[in-house]
Amino acid sequence: MSLYFNFSPGWWIIVGLLTAIWIGLWIYRRVFSLKELKQQIITGLITVALTIVVETIAISLHLWDYPSGNWPAVLWLAYFIVGLGAYHVVKLVIGQEKK
Repeated sequence: MSLYFNFSPGWWIIVGLLTAIWIGLWIYRRVFSLKELKQQIITGLITVALTIVVETIAISLHLWDYPSGNWPAVLWLAYFIVGLGAYHVVKLVIGQEKK
């Protein structure tokens, strides 16, 4: 399986919406520090690693496949941004439990 860089422009809408949600959550939490950014990046990278494993297993088990047989590289960017947003959601939930 190879990477596919010629993907639909609709992917950029998805990436844009995910980025807007991430920025919105970051502004809502009002925590702007270098340590916080590092933790978000680590969470995003872990998310990418986990989703690559899941995608590889699912494709090898023929649960789904991609029409051209290639994996769109934009998925990695989308998965990373989802990880950034998930970090804020978890922090919000943890903050609610402490109250």
